[in-house]
Amino acid sequence: MTHLNTVLELAQKILNGDQSTETIDSLLTELNAAGADAQSAKTSLDSAVSHAAAARENLTAMGEAGAAAMEDVNAAASQLDPALTCLTTAIDQVNQIVATLSNQPTISFTPVDSNVTNQGDVLDAALSQMITNANSLSSNLTSASDTLIGDMQAINNQLGVIIDLVQQEIEDTKDKNAADSFEDISDEASAP
Repeated sequence: MTHLNTVLELAQKILNGDQSTETIDSLLTELNAAGADAQSAKTSLDSAVSHAAAARENLTAMGEAGAAAMEDVNAAASQLDPALTCLTTAIDQVNQIVATLSNQPTISFTPVDSNVTNQGDVLDAALSQMITNANSLSSNLTSASDTLIGDMQAINNQLGVIIDLVQQEIEDTKDKNAADSFEDISDEASAP
């Protein structure tokens, strides 16, 4: 199981970004070693099953005591057969995975070209300049609108003064008689 643990650790390193050839080669080596260990375990289990069959034959020859022991061996063997079948399947699958991975080309990733990063930097600078210009325009518009509002208020105040003067004249004119508006100068013209 140590080889499988190492395989899992190396696979995690690759998933975390370590794409070095050394790590990938180590992964393949560990997978091959795990496959060899699994094959060795399968061979040992096959040997254990054949020894159990030989033990059955010997126990049968021993008579009644051997028959009881043989029943125990048969019970153990019946439990061992499904486990051996599952292990054989797993070992075959691991060997197939290792063979498939061994035949694949080495995984490599091409880094981003400096031309792409340069264009990204130029774009970033242009966008920053646009934001700076927009902020300046906003400040200028705010300042200009404050000045314009001040000028409009001054014009409005002057118009108010003019309208007040015109209204005052209209009121003064209403209060006067027509005689107040004209002066009789006829006596002045006849005097020599």
